[in-house]
Amino acid sequence: MSRSESCTQLALSILWAVCKLALEECAALAVEAGLAAKLLLVIQSGCNPVLKQRSVELLKLCSLNYTAAIFISKCKLTRTIQ
Repeated sequence: MSRSESCTQLALSILWAVCKLALEECAALAVEAGLAAKLLLVIQSGCNPVLKQRSVELLKLCSLNYTAAIFISKCKLTRTIQ
């Protein structure tokens, strides 16, 4: 595992622990801070599948209190039509 992956793993572990302790408060702050976009970058990267899965789970935690449309707008994400 590269140093970058190790740092990503540690950061995800910290974010996971914090969000699990105070989900409603932390999830809203994380979404406002742009965490969703960062998690999507991890999911799309060529890193370890375990890190990708942890990112998916954290993204789901952060989106629990939002409808899909509101979550996308808060994350400043756009839908792509294929």
